[in-house]
Amino acid sequence: MSQASDTFDIFENFLEAYNVKLINANGRLLLDNPQVRQGITAALGKYTNFYKNGTVPPEAVDWGNTDNNIAFLSRTTLMTANPSLSIPGSQRQDQAIYAKQLATVPWPNKPKVEPMKPIASIGQVILLERSDKKQVAKDFLSYLVEPQNLEIYIHGSQGRFVPVVPKPLADPFWNDGTDPHISVALKQLQQTTRLPYQVFTPIYSEVQSQNVWGKAIRTIVVDGLSVAQATNQAIAQIKQIFADWK
Repeated sequence: MSQASDTFDIFENFLEAYNVKLINANGRLLLDNPQVRQGITAALGKYTNFYKNGTVPPEAVDWGNTDNNIAFLSRTTLMTANPSLSIPGSQRQDQAIYAKQLATVPWPNKPKVEPMKPIASIGQVILLERSDKKQVAKDFLSYLVEPQNLEIYIHGSQGRFVPVVPKPLADPFWNDGTDPHISVALKQLQQTTRLPYQVFTPIYSEVQSQNVWGKAIRTIVVDGLSVAQATNQAIAQIKQIFADWK
Protein backbone atom coordinates (compact mmCIF):
# COMPACT_ATOMS: atom_id res chain seq x y z
CA MET A 1 0.00 0.00 0.00
CA SER A 2 2.55 2.58 1.10
CA GLN A 3 4.92 1.49 -1.68
CA ALA A 4 2.42 1.13 -4.53
CA SER A 5 1.90 3.94 -7.01
CA ASP A 6 -1.62 2.63 -7.63
CA THR A 7 -2.51 3.80 -4.12
CA PHE A 8 -1.85 7.46 -4.74
CA ASP A 9 -3.22 7.24 -8.28
CA ILE A 10 -6.56 5.99 -7.00
CA PHE A 11 -6.59 8.28 -3.96
CA GLU A 12 -6.09 11.31 -6.21
CA ASN A 13 -9.48 10.43 -7.68
CA PHE A 14 -11.01 10.45 -4.20
CA LEU A 15 -9.59 13.93 -3.66
CA GLU A 16 -11.14 15.01 -6.95
CA ALA A 17 -14.46 13.47 -5.93
CA TYR A 18 -14.47 15.71 -2.85
CA ASN A 19 -13.48 18.75 -4.96
CA VAL A 20 -10.13 19.07 -3.21
CA LYS A 21 -7.74 21.37 -5.06
CA LEU A 22 -4.27 21.06 -3.57
CA ILE A 23 -2.40 23.29 -6.00
CA ASN A 24 -3.45 26.22 -8.19
CA ALA A 25 -2.51 26.85 -11.81
CA ASN A 26 0.56 28.80 -10.65
CA GLY A 27 1.89 25.81 -8.74
CA ARG A 28 1.15 27.24 -5.30
CA LEU A 29 -0.02 25.05 -2.43
CA LEU A 30 -3.54 25.63 -1.14
CA LEU A 31 -3.22 23.47 1.97
CA ASP A 32 -3.85 26.33 4.39
CA ASN A 33 -7.41 26.66 3.11
CA PRO A 34 -9.75 25.10 5.74
CA GLN A 35 -12.00 23.71 3.00
CA VAL A 36 -9.03 21.90 1.45
CA ARG A 37 -8.15 20.37 4.83
CA GLN A 38 -11.78 19.31 5.32
CA GLY A 39 -11.85 17.77 1.87
CA ILE A 40 -8.65 15.79 2.48
CA THR A 41 -10.11 14.51 5.75
CA ALA A 42 -13.34 13.48 4.03
CA ALA A 43 -11.47 11.72 1.20
CA LEU A 44 -9.15 9.87 3.59
CA GLY A 45 -12.10 8.87 5.74
CA LYS A 46 -14.06 7.51 2.80
CA TYR A 47 -11.07 5.67 1.31
CA THR A 48 -9.93 4.03 4.53
CA ASN A 49 -13.46 3.06 5.54
CA PHE A 50 -13.44 0.44 2.78
CA TYR A 51 -10.56 -1.23 4.64
CA LYS A 52 -12.12 -0.83 8.06
CA ASN A 53 -15.50 -2.30 7.10
CA GLY A 54 -13.99 -5.33 5.37
CA THR A 55 -14.89 -4.38 1.81
CA VAL A 56 -11.18 -4.48 0.91
CA PRO A 57 -9.33 -7.76 1.61
CA PRO A 58 -7.20 -7.46 4.78
CA GLU A 59 -4.04 -8.50 2.91
CA ALA A 60 -4.41 -5.49 0.62
CA VAL A 61 -2.46 -3.38 3.11
CA ASP A 62 0.67 -5.14 1.83
CA TRP A 63 -0.20 -5.17 -1.87
CA GLY A 64 2.08 -3.82 -4.57
CA ASN A 65 1.00 -2.48 -7.95
CA THR A 66 0.13 -5.83 -9.52
CA ASP A 67 -1.56 -7.50 -6.57
CA ASN A 68 -4.99 -5.98 -7.15
CA ASN A 69 -4.83 -7.30 -10.73
CA ILE A 70 -3.88 -10.76 -9.48
CA ALA A 71 -6.64 -10.79 -6.85
CA PHE A 72 -9.25 -9.69 -9.37
CA LEU A 73 -8.21 -12.15 -12.09
CA SER A 74 -8.05 -14.90 -9.46
CA ARG A 75 -11.67 -14.01 -8.63
CA THR A 76 -10.96 -13.35 -4.99
CA THR A 77 -12.28 -9.80 -5.39
CA LEU A 78 -15.39 -8.62 -7.20
CA MET A 79 -13.98 -5.37 -8.57
CA THR A 80 -10.92 -3.16 -8.48
CA ALA A 81 -10.03 0.39 -9.41
CA ASN A 82 -7.11 0.54 -11.82
CA PRO A 83 -5.34 3.45 -13.53
CA SER A 84 -5.00 1.62 -16.85
CA LEU A 85 -6.57 -1.12 -18.99
CA SER A 86 -3.92 -3.63 -17.95
CA ILE A 87 -6.48 -6.07 -16.54
CA PRO A 88 -8.73 -6.46 -19.61
CA GLY A 89 -5.69 -6.14 -21.85
CA SER A 90 -4.16 -9.21 -20.25
CA GLN A 91 -7.29 -11.20 -21.16
CA ARG A 92 -7.85 -9.96 -24.69
CA GLN A 93 -6.83 -13.24 -26.31
CA ASP A 94 -9.67 -14.99 -24.50
CA GLN A 95 -12.78 -13.31 -25.84
CA ALA A 96 -15.08 -15.30 -23.56
CA ILE A 97 -13.45 -13.60 -20.58
CA TYR A 98 -12.64 -10.26 -22.23
CA ALA A 99 -16.07 -9.61 -23.71
CA LYS A 100 -18.43 -11.54 -21.44
CA GLN A 101 -16.92 -11.83 -17.98
CA LEU A 102 -15.16 -8.48 -17.48
CA ALA A 103 -16.53 -4.95 -17.57
CA THR A 104 -14.85 -1.55 -17.46
CA VAL A 105 -17.05 1.11 -15.89
CA PRO A 106 -16.44 4.83 -15.36
CA TRP A 107 -16.14 6.46 -11.97
CA PRO A 108 -19.53 7.25 -10.41
CA ASN A 109 -20.68 10.81 -9.81
CA LYS A 110 -19.15 12.79 -6.97
CA PRO A 111 -20.86 12.73 -3.55
CA LYS A 112 -22.62 15.98 -4.46
CA VAL A 113 -23.87 14.31 -7.67
CA GLU A 114 -21.55 16.28 -9.93
CA PRO A 115 -19.94 14.43 -12.84
CA MET A 116 -16.54 13.02 -11.96
CA LYS A 117 -13.50 14.50 -13.72
CA PRO A 118 -11.08 11.72 -14.63
CA ILE A 119 -7.42 12.55 -14.03
CA ALA A 120 -5.51 12.34 -17.29
CA SER A 121 -1.98 11.09 -16.75
CA ILE A 122 0.46 12.29 -19.39
CA GLY A 123 3.38 10.14 -20.47
CA GLN A 124 6.62 12.00 -21.08
CA VAL A 125 10.10 11.18 -22.31
CA ILE A 126 13.29 12.17 -20.50
CA LEU A 127 16.67 12.30 -22.19
CA LEU A 128 19.57 12.54 -19.75
CA GLU A 129 21.90 15.44 -20.50
CA ARG A 130 25.05 13.46 -19.80
CA SER A 131 24.03 10.43 -21.83
CA ASP A 132 26.28 9.54 -24.75
CA LYS A 133 23.25 8.05 -26.54
CA LYS A 134 21.14 11.18 -26.90
CA GLN A 135 21.12 11.16 -30.68
CA VAL A 136 20.24 7.47 -30.76
CA ALA A 137 17.36 8.18 -28.38
CA LYS A 138 16.14 11.08 -30.51
CA ASP A 139 16.30 8.94 -33.63
CA PHE A 140 14.30 6.22 -31.92
CA LEU A 141 11.66 8.70 -30.76
CA SER A 142 11.39 10.13 -34.26
CA TYR A 143 10.81 6.59 -35.49
CA LEU A 144 8.30 5.76 -32.74
CA VAL A 145 6.07 8.78 -33.34
CA GLU A 146 5.63 8.03 -37.02
CA PRO A 147 1.87 7.31 -37.26
CA GLN A 148 2.25 3.77 -38.57
CA ASN A 149 4.73 2.86 -35.84
CA LEU A 150 2.84 4.54 -33.03
CA GLU A 151 -0.29 2.69 -34.11
CA ILE A 152 1.46 -0.67 -33.77
CA TYR A 153 2.73 0.28 -30.31
CA ILE A 154 -0.66 1.50 -29.10
CA HIS A 155 -2.51 -1.52 -30.44
CA GLY A 156 0.07 -3.82 -28.88
CA SER A 157 -0.37 -2.15 -25.50
CA GLN A 158 -4.08 -3.07 -25.61
CA GLY A 159 -5.34 0.49 -25.32
CA ARG A 160 -3.38 1.35 -22.17
CA PHE A 161 -2.16 4.56 -23.80
CA VAL A 162 -4.30 7.07 -25.69
CA PRO A 163 -2.62 9.20 -28.38
CA VAL A 164 -2.66 12.93 -27.70
CA VAL A 165 -3.24 13.85 -31.35
CA PRO A 166 -6.77 13.44 -32.70
CA LYS A 167 -6.19 11.66 -36.02
CA PRO A 168 -5.33 8.20 -34.61
CA LEU A 169 -8.54 8.28 -32.57
CA ALA A 170 -10.52 7.82 -35.78
CA ASP A 171 -9.11 4.30 -35.91
CA PRO A 172 -11.81 1.60 -35.44
CA PHE A 173 -9.63 0.27 -32.61
CA TRP A 174 -10.91 3.12 -30.43
CA ASN A 175 -14.48 3.23 -31.70
CA ASP A 176 -15.67 -0.35 -31.57
CA GLY A 177 -18.88 -0.04 -29.60
CA THR A 178 -18.91 -3.78 -28.97
CA ASP A 179 -15.63 -3.58 -27.05
CA PRO A 180 -16.61 -3.30 -23.37
CA HIS A 181 -13.33 -1.72 -22.29
CA ILE A 182 -11.45 0.47 -24.77
CA SER A 183 -14.43 2.53 -25.94
CA VAL A 184 -15.52 3.10 -22.32
CA ALA A 185 -12.06 4.28 -21.29
CA LEU A 186 -11.82 6.61 -24.29
CA LYS A 187 -15.17 8.23 -23.47
CA GLN A 188 -13.89 9.08 -20.00
CA LEU A 189 -10.91 10.90 -21.46
CA GLN A 190 -13.05 12.72 -24.02
CA GLN A 191 -15.12 14.37 -21.31
CA THR A 192 -13.81 17.08 -19.00
CA THR A 193 -10.64 15.83 -17.36
CA ARG A 194 -8.33 17.13 -14.67
CA LEU A 195 -4.61 17.48 -15.26
CA PRO A 196 -2.25 15.95 -12.69
CA TYR A 197 -0.59 18.44 -10.36
CA GLN A 198 2.86 17.72 -11.81
CA VAL A 199 1.77 19.78 -14.82
CA PHE A 200 1.68 22.88 -12.60
CA THR A 201 4.77 22.14 -10.52
CA PRO A 202 7.40 19.38 -10.65
CA ILE A 203 7.52 19.42 -6.86
CA TYR A 204 4.35 17.35 -6.68
CA SER A 205 6.20 14.49 -8.34
CA GLU A 206 8.23 14.26 -5.13
CA VAL A 207 5.00 14.06 -3.13
CA GLN A 208 4.10 11.04 -5.21
CA SER A 209 7.62 9.61 -5.09
CA GLN A 210 7.43 9.62 -1.30
CA ASN A 211 3.89 8.21 -1.54
CA VAL A 212 2.59 10.63 1.06
CA TRP A 213 -1.01 9.54 0.52
CA GLY A 214 -0.23 5.82 0.65
CA LYS A 215 1.61 6.29 3.94
CA ALA A 216 -1.25 8.37 5.36
CA ILE A 217 -3.73 5.66 4.43
CA ARG A 218 -1.57 2.99 6.03
CA THR A 219 -1.22 4.92 9.30
CA ILE A 220 -5.01 4.99 9.56
CA VAL A 221 -5.72 1.40 8.54
CA VAL A 222 -2.73 -0.40 10.10
CA ASP A 223 -1.46 1.89 12.85
CA GLY A 224 -4.84 3.13 14.06
CA LEU A 225 -4.11 6.83 13.67
CA SER A 226 -7.20 9.02 13.43
CA VAL A 227 -8.17 10.44 10.06
CA ALA A 228 -7.66 13.96 11.41
CA GLN A 229 -4.15 13.12 12.64
CA ALA A 230 -3.23 11.47 9.35
CA THR A 231 -4.52 14.52 7.49
CA ASN A 232 -2.33 16.82 9.59
CA GLN A 233 0.72 14.62 9.04
CA ALA A 234 0.19 14.43 5.28
CA ILE A 235 -0.25 18.19 5.00
CA ALA A 236 2.91 18.77 7.06
CA GLN A 237 4.87 16.34 4.87
CA ILE A 238 3.73 17.99 1.65
CA LYS A 239 4.57 21.45 2.98
CA GLN A 240 8.04 20.21 3.96
CA ILE A 241 8.61 18.71 0.52
CA PHE A 242 7.75 22.03 -1.09
CA ALA A 243 9.96 23.92 1.38
CA ASP A 244 12.92 21.61 0.73
CA TRP A 245 12.64 21.65 -3.06
CA LYS A 246 15.69 23.02 -4.83
